[in-house]
Amino acid sequence: MTREHREFLKSQGWYFNSELLELSKLNLQEIKERKDNTRNNEFIMLDSIFNSGKMDFRNPPAGIWALTFQKWILKKFGLKVLVDYLKNIDLKDKLSIIPGRLKALGVSNNDIEAALNPVSRIDKSKVVTLANRLTPRMDGDRSAAFIQAWTICKAGGLELTVKGVSFGNRQEALRRLAKYSPGQIRAVLVPEPTNPVDPAAVAIMVGVQNGRGLFRLGYVPRNLCQIVSVIGGQLPSVRVTSGTDWTGQTTYGARVALCA
Repeated sequence: MTREHREFLKSQGWYFNSELLELSKLNLQEIKERKDNTRNNEFIMLDSIFNSGKMDFRNPPAGIWALTFQKWILKKFGLKVLVDYLKNIDLKDKLSIIPGRLKALGVSNNDIEAALNPVSRIDKSKVVTLANRLTPRMDGDRSAAFIQAWTICKAGGLELTVKGVSFGNRQEALRRLAKYSPGQIRAVLVPEPTNPVDPAAVAIMVGVQNGRGLFRLGYVPRNLCQIVSVIGGQLPSVRVTSGTDWTGQTTYGARVALCA
């Protein structure tokens, strides 16, 4: 086996064991294809365990490499959840190697910097601007508007649960969206002033990058409609969630994050 083979195998998460006797006979492209197929099967297995409610994040399933498990977390839950997992569980005693681990998982340097060093100082002018926009929508209560604005800016934005995802064919749409990473899903907030049920309703339209058109996935929670209308109309990220109902069937939901 050449040094180039060995370095490539290490970068792909293969460790040097008896399995490499067979891999050493393949060229680099064949090795990569073998690894991609294996990883897809491992992701399917991890999804199944998670959906069954038996996932223990402190002890990944036997036979799954740590790097594969972390790639699954990144794909399914996003960078913030992965960083929290590394800090609090997997690498809590080795925080200094987290940047290198994220780089090995394919995270860009800019995203690593933003995830590990979030801005702690709150832009007061942004709070004032947001509070001024919120005040008319909170019955003129300026104090309540400032508290709400401060909370949103401190958190860096607003995350909400999409409502109405059980209607029509939205569960099927979510099942398909679950195959995509948050970065591949685009979403837009669309006010519906002619909505016969609630003129203040705000629909959440989603689609995939390079896909055709947008699909109405659901609605912003009623108590947040006035707030999101002053933050902005473009949603930076959509995250599909899943669980099981009382019959054991998999159900899907979605959370969206809006930057302040």
